[in-house]
Amino acid sequence: MIYRFFLLFIVVSWSLMLQANPVVRVQFNDVFLDYAQQPRLSDLVAGVNSSANLYWPSASFYSLSSTEVHSLEQKKAKLLQRLTELHNYYAQHGDDDLAATTKKIVQELAPLQLAKKIVLPLDPDTVRIKSSLNPLIDAGQYLLVVAEKPTTVAVFGAVENSSTLLLNASDAADYLSDLKLLEGASTSFLYVVPANADPFIAKVGLWNGEFKAIPAGATLFVPLELRHLPSEFEDINQQVADLLVHKVVAP
Repeated sequence: MIYRFFLLFIVVSWSLMLQANPVVRVQFNDVFLDYAQQPRLSDLVAGVNSSANLYWPSASFYSLSSTEVHSLEQKKAKLLQRLTELHNYYAQHGDDDLAATTKKIVQELAPLQLAKKIVLPLDPDTVRIKSSLNPLIDAGQYLLVVAEKPTTVAVFGAVENSSTLLLNASDAADYLSDLKLLEGASTSFLYVVPANADPFIAKVGLWNGEFKAIPAGATLFVPLELRHLPSEFEDINQQVADLLVHKVVAP
């Protein structure tokens, strides 16, 4: 009898400990979904798929691992330092307008909240049907951002006022024509950072233009034209785009 009571005590205590310290915790809006065991991705998205209006193609899934967040913050700090060095280079060479453009990018980048984005198909029907797209979720804490279909795209970079533009059915070049560009802004290509896909370059110049539809909820980064960059800074645009992948977006 004592042994049975002791065994029951152990089981109940272990169950309570798992509830207090879940293996996987997912934040969705103001709700926390706790899992005592590693869930499948399908279990996770099913837990929030209570609204038919959720638009999964623009959903974002982030790891809140302190190690990964710290690594991203370090990358941001190094990038800000490089951009400051580029700003100083322009200032020392009398290129005040280019210096101002670079300073503006620094000011936008500095306050960004970052978390490790995990690019996975998140549509509940897709992950439920295809086992290869339905992995176990590693232990840890996560953030899931999904809402109704966005009607805007965010704009970042060498533009006068970073803001949002209404989503339209035209291509990337049309968005560029609606923006007031700063000195040194590229007119030949943009970086497109979708909410749940890898970033890509959209060629938008008169000489190299190609049709590129912009997905709902994407971020457009208007980079510096390559001819304005000293050779040691030729990779700076790509570094900014790579960091924007991990920008936490509001639902």
